[in-house]
Amino acid sequence: MTSATEPTTARPDSTARQPKRRGGRRPKLDTSERVRFFVAKPSSKSGSLTLEQELASEPEALVAAFKSDSRIFTVREFTDTQRIEGNNVSLIKEPVASGPRVSTTNAS
Repeated sequence: MTSATEPTTARPDSTARQPKRRGGRRPKLDTSERVRFFVAKPSSKSGSLTLEQELASEPEALVAAFKSDSRIFTVREFTDTQRIEGNNVSLIKEPVASGPRVSTTNAS
């Protein structure tokens, strides 16, 4: 037991709280980037992946995957361009501009 007149020694706290990232949050995607949403058939024994249908938005993909007990896959599209500066050649990855999205699901 320490009295009020005794000095207390400050110990460095090795378990100091670090800000935690929330696991459920995803980084925001660039709005100019085209993201496509697919629902895939459950994988077979061969381990190959078959993208069954493309959906216009993530919420539609979530509902379709829930109904069919499937998984959702996202695909981001890019184009590459070649840049030549002097003797250096580099490839530049650029996102494909987003276009109109059309759902291929049947209303049920």
